[in-house]
Amino acid sequence: MISLINTKWSKGLRITIGIFIVLAIADFIVTYMNFKYIPYLESNPLYLAFKSMIPIFIVNFLLIFLLVYQYNRNKEQNFGSKFFIINIVAWVALARIFAIKSNINIFIAQPSIEVAQAVPEEAKLTSYAILTIVYILVPMIITQIVYFLFRIDHDIKLKKK
Repeated sequence: MISLINTKWSKGLRITIGIFIVLAIADFIVTYMNFKYIPYLESNPLYLAFKSMIPIFIVNFLLIFLLVYQYNRNKEQNFGSKFFIINIVAWVALARIFAIKSNINIFIAQPSIEVAQAVPEEAKLTSYAILTIVYILVPMIITQIVYFLFRIDHDIKLKKK
C-alpha cells in the first residue's frame, strides 16, 4: 500500500482515478438517499447475495487498488497494458452515471414500499446485466479493439522520466 502512495502516477491515471472516485462517491450518496428502498431495488448481485452494501464497497476498493497496483507494478510495462487498465477504470467509472441517474429518478418519484417490493429479483438482475454488458463490457472491448488497430500503424513509446 505504501508503494502505491509513494508512486508518481501519470496524469492520465490521476484523472481517471479522480473521475472514478468522484462518481463512486456520488453513486454511494444517491444510493443512500434512497436508503429505505435499498433492500427492494438494489440490483448489484453482491448486494442480492449478501444483503449488505459492504461487499460492494470492498470490491470497489479492491478493484481500484489492484488496477493501480498493476498499472504501477513495472515502470517499463507495455503501453498497451497501461491503456487497458485505464480503459477498465474509465468505463466502470462512467457506467456509474447510469446508476446515479436511476437513483436520482427513484428519489424524485418516491414510489411506495409496496411498489418497490414488487420488483422481481430477475428484473433487477436483468437491469444489472444490461448495464454491465451494454454500457461497460461492449464499449470497453470496442475501445480496446480500436486501440489495437491503431497500434498496428503507430509505434507508441513511453516517455522516459
